[in-house]
Amino acid sequence: MTTELLQRAQAWIAADPDPITRRELEELIHANDLNAIADRMNGRLEFGTAGLRGVLGAGPTRMNALVIRRASAGLAAYVRQQHDVQRQLVEDLETYSSPQLAAYVRHQHPHYSHSQPAIIVGHDARLRSDDFARQAALVFAAAGIKVYLFQCLAATPLVAWAVTRFNTAAGVMVTASHNPPEYNGYKVYWNTGGQIVPPHDTRIAEAIEAVPLDAIATADWDRAVALGHIELLGDDVAQQYLESVLGLPLPNDPDDRASLRIVYTAMHGDGAAYALRLLDRAGFHNVIPVPEQVEPDGTFPTVRFPNPEEPGALAMALALAEEQKADLIIANDPDADRVAVAARDDEGTLRVFTGDQIGALLGDFLLRQSEGERAVGTTIVSSRMLAAIA
Repeated sequence: MTTELLQRAQAWIAADPDPITRRELEELIHANDLNAIADRMNGRLEFGTAGLRGVLGAGPTRMNALVIRRASAGLAAYVRQQHDVQRQLVEDLETYSSPQLAAYVRHQHPHYSHSQPAIIVGHDARLRSDDFARQAALVFAAAGIKVYLFQCLAATPLVAWAVTRFNTAAGVMVTASHNPPEYNGYKVYWNTGGQIVPPHDTRIAEAIEAVPLDAIATADWDRAVALGHIELLGDDVAQQYLESVLGLPLPNDPDDRASLRIVYTAMHGDGAAYALRLLDRAGFHNVIPVPEQVEPDGTFPTVRFPNPEEPGALAMALALAEEQKADLIIANDPDADRVAVAARDDEGTLRVFTGDQIGALLGDFLLRQSEGERAVGTTIVSSRMLAAIA
């Protein structure tokens, strides 16, 4: 068993492109720390509907460059297989059966009209996120997949939106969401702009498992960029995203928006660059960011567990709101796909809402903004309040 474990560790070192994690395993082998080696080598991170998530470090049970490469190679293989099948289906419909149905499929799934599939890649400010995003892009480009790679820090909702904006087959966001600083992760979005659902998750996991460590091709960065195989996206695309968000319904009274006093925290994540611009352009001009938490910082120096719903995570925002006599607190998690809200009650006390309460309020607002046939949906873990409102 010891010999087999060391052989697997040596094989991992041989395939690992990162000198930091190679050295980590080499030092453990030199120290003959079999327990630590087994902890890194026995098992693997499970790929599911939320993608991958784990502690940074060497080996298949940690998040590292080789895990990212292998996951990207498996995702690339599955995306290409799905793309080829769907393109053949459309061509067969056009040739042998129903041009009208083929046109409908093309309209509903425009990404299948491309000669090659494409994938959006973004990343947050966590440790190693920028490198992991680049590693993914190099694997996708080598697999013949067009890559749109965000150069700026991307909020997760921006990546999900960009999937539909660029008609890509999938999107990848390198982030561990609201986990502690030693974590990182790999979220996958499908062509709908939503996170992957069964059976895609299990089939992608199977494709990842089938990738040999020593056979993962990567493109040359300069050549891939020069040839357009990797296209770098900047703030202009982020601006387009902001414009699309600003088209959503807003409360009608601009005076109410302008007078509302809001404290905002990004929890050291990517949210401030997006939320502060959005709020100002939507007419909420009295917004005060928590200064210690507004800049992106993957070490999260002021909060151990950067989940705005976690007890104590809003301590600095609550203190600033009391000092500034703010009416409202809005908080994002580090990749800005989770929000927490606090508001003053009739007695002037700041009350933090639960996720279900925020959902009910948003549902009520959206139902009041629309007419005609409407439907609402809830999950088994959310409250039944939205059904009562509907």
